[in-house]
Amino acid sequence: MRLPWIEQPHYHGNMNRKRSGSRLGLGGALSALCAMACNPFAELEKFDITGEQTVSIPGKNIVSDPLSVVPVPDIGDSLSQSMSQTFENQGVDKNDVDSFSPKQVLIEIVPPTPQDRDGNYLQDLRFFDQIAFRVSAEGVGEAVVSQSAAGAFAAGVTRYEFPIDAKQNLKSYVIANAMTLTVDATASDRPALGCNVRFAAVFTVDVNPAGAVQ
Repeated sequence: MRLPWIEQPHYHGNMNRKRSGSRLGLGGALSALCAMACNPFAELEKFDITGEQTVSIPGKNIVSDPLSVVPVPDIGDSLSQSMSQTFENQGVDKNDVDSFSPKQVLIEIVPPTPQDRDGNYLQDLRFFDQIAFRVSAEGVGEAVVSQSAAGAFAAGVTRYEFPIDAKQNLKSYVIANAMTLTVDATASDRPALGCNVRFAAVFTVDVNPAGAVQ
């Protein structure tokens, strides 16, 4: 059996030529294997968690009443489920978290929604006025994760990425009880045609490996 950390002799070519490349000693190999076995989380100090919901918004062709507040489902349920499942799979406790920061916040029109022959959507996001993503938790209060800029939902816009502060650390909300993510969306009118809008927020979790997988 060929052991990867023991250099094997070569008898073809120039026998006096030394084999190039570095060698990993037996002690070094065993140390590396032990480190991986003793702390399998060592290579996974960061991971992403996503909360998302898709909303079906009837258009003027179906409902005549004006639309002022968009009925956004509780996106916090999706985020909480994703967080709980990921933490459990990785053997992470919420107290192991060093930081919890926004990575991407977006909304987009998704199928099934009317499209032309070339696959272009017949509806855009212009009916929105303003949208804000907020996080809150028991005893911590509320913080704005991101909100749309002025004029963000112009004609022809079918996907919009919100400005974020990647250095914003929401760790205190993860540690607190009952953290939730909410979306406040107001509209100036109902869309001309019904459409499906996906709301999504991705957060990067930075974990202290010393406290994980014990």
